[in-house]
Amino acid sequence: MYNRDQLLVQTAMMYYEQGLTQHQISEKLGISRPTISTFLKEAREQNIVTISINHLEKEAIKKQQLLQAKYKNRNIFIASNNGNVKNSKEAVGRLCANYIAENINKYNSIGVGWGSTVSEVVSAFPTMSCQNIRITPLIGGMGYKDVKLHSNHLAFILSEKLSCSVEFLYAPAVLNNDQYLDSFLSNPFINNVISNGKKCDLAIVGVGSSNLENYEKYEIFTSSELELLKENEITGDILASFFNSRYEDINFKLPKRIIGLTLNDLKNINNVVAVATGSDKSIPIDLLLSKDIINTLFIDEVLADELIRLNNPYYFSTL
Repeated sequence: MYNRDQLLVQTAMMYYEQGLTQHQISEKLGISRPTISTFLKEAREQNIVTISINHLEKEAIKKQQLLQAKYKNRNIFIASNNGNVKNSKEAVGRLCANYIAENINKYNSIGVGWGSTVSEVVSAFPTMSCQNIRITPLIGGMGYKDVKLHSNHLAFILSEKLSCSVEFLYAPAVLNNDQYLDSFLSNPFINNVISNGKKCDLAIVGVGSSNLENYEKYEIFTSSELELLKENEITGDILASFFNSRYEDINFKLPKRIIGLTLNDLKNINNVVAVATGSDKSIPIDLLLSKDIINTLFIDEVLADELIRLNNPYYFSTL
């Protein structure tokens, strides 16, 4: 006859190692099923059974929970990666695309930003039939370079994947002369697209850092404007709306030449989904989360670690 400790071990081995059900264990040992359930509970409480989760995603989930506790009422998702920048963007894009696809019935209109990480989101989208949805670009074109990363192009590709309607913003993101701004914005076609962008249910945007390399490459700002941004110590941007570490809007110091949604416009959208990778995005992401611009965030583990360090510099030294 088994003593109680032996029964606890025997029950635990049959359940956890042999994969028997509580009903099967009950029949084999001649003990009632409620008693088997009690034995299993005691086995865990006495550390006869310890449960360990061994998976690469475990650390990402722990970090995700930590960040969600810090940034309350925000949905934060971390994509596991191997440190490769390209793979990080692909992983973040895939995770974001799956999230939106799973919730697609909630949306009537989707706004699309620009950039390489947003492009990965669009590329990862499954083919679906969503004829009631409208896709809208959120900013004009960034010149003739990297057209595949432009908002219009990404909006079109997404509409093809969803078999839905799309509209185009036939305007540059940054005008050559601020004197043309009123003329462009008074155009009913351009005005209507921007108005629809402001009213979209969900916006997919990338986040820029203090590095102005992309804007220098596209040659859409003058050298004096770029210097002005650097002098004002910009921290980051969304859709060419720049801000510093005090979350001061820097765009008012630039000539009014940008055609697209502003930070204030984004704040009024129900769900702004941001995608970002890399440690240099931690400060702008922290600000955008704190200022209620971003509602849902998809990032890689490198960026997640930097966000954690930003809020708790000693976190990793205590592990």
